[in-house]
Amino acid sequence: MNNNNFGIYTGRITREPVYFQNQNHSFSVVLDVACQQNFASGKEHEYKSDFIEFRGFIPASMKNKGIYGYLGTGDKVSIQYSLRSGSREKGGKIEYFQHPFIESIQIMEGRTVREQRRSAKSEA
Repeated sequence: MNNNNFGIYTGRITREPVYFQNQNHSFSVVLDVACQQNFASGKEHEYKSDFIEFRGFIPASMKNKGIYGYLGTGDKVSIQYSLRSGSREKGGKIEYFQHPFIESIQIMEGRTVREQRRSAKSEA
């Protein structure tokens, strides 16, 4: 990993992971993660959040989507990422894009806490 193109982001997943199967039977995953800003703003001095869409890769050889298979809405994660760029043709024009790519991900809460949150959510 290039230390000049690297960051760490800790926050909560805002929706269920989205999976896309690639031609070689591997998967791409998209995670939306929210992180509270470290400063208060506005008249009420409230803390706002940033919402970032991360992309990851799951090799075809990995069973049950690896760690991503354990993730769900509300889970607190720490993501080590690098920025990746690419291009695609759309409407006859080339579009360039950049996205944060997951290099490593850790779940920051225990299984019991995650299961309690999910059961409380399903009861509501």
